[in-house]
Amino acid sequence: MDRRLMDFLKEKPQVLFEYFLKDYGSLFEINPEECRVIRKTNKIFLELSEKWYDDLSNRSTRNIYEVYNHDLYFIDIFNCFVSYSRDYIKRIIKSSHFQELKDAKVIVDIGCGISYSTCLLKQIFPEAKVYAINLKDTKQWKLCEIMAERFDFHLIESINEIEEPVDILFASEYFEHIEKPIEHLDDIINTINPKHMILANSFNTWGMGHFIKYDMYGTIINQDKISRIFNQHLMKNHYDNIKCGIWNNKPMIWKRNDQSKTSSLYRF
Repeated sequence: MDRRLMDFLKEKPQVLFEYFLKDYGSLFEINPEECRVIRKTNKIFLELSEKWYDDLSNRSTRNIYEVYNHDLYFIDIFNCFVSYSRDYIKRIIKSSHFQELKDAKVIVDIGCGISYSTCLLKQIFPEAKVYAINLKDTKQWKLCEIMAERFDFHLIESINEIEEPVDILFASEYFEHIEKPIEHLDDIINTINPKHMILANSFNTWGMGHFIKYDMYGTIINQDKISRIFNQHLMKNHYDNIKCGIWNNKPMIWKRNDQSKTSSLYRF
């Protein structure tokens, strides 16, 4: 099958994974059979999570971000897409607010991982200009380059590269990986001021890349408190949480209200 015809919304996970292995295997040396076995277990997630927290407790002598370079980390990213990001997007489509979102012209997938969520967003919003943001010179970036060309989205390093008004910012399981999430949120608001933010945060859960304590402009916030503070900060910055029938309110849809500053919408 022409891979450009892949249906990221409906295709079975095992079928998507086989296509993924072919693309990833064209870039890096992997053992496909080992990858298939590992994907069906939580082995990599558990190993990398344990290493993350061990490194975090000894961060003065270790590079805590080394876990992101693990050769098999891509399996966990793939599982995150099929178990979480794809499900979040399905919930958005079924929500009562989708009618307001469906004509979006510019969409940003921040922290796009292997960019399967970006591909799905492009399929749902075929007329929109869709951006994927990731770190350059990483294995993820190299795969995203292939997907961007194949599915016609724009791969960039930073929100600073976006010049148009942004209709939707999508962030799935992203902000909990940022040690200073409030500062990062402020940067997003001040730089691109998206009309809608679709956010699925998991601050208060155990997992690789999740911090025990977060930094808010020098004030240390415990893991179990940061989610409430994050949401309050959105409201202080003139975003309303839209209740639209999404189970467990995840992802949360935030919409910029009329009091929002408009000066940062256009940058020249």
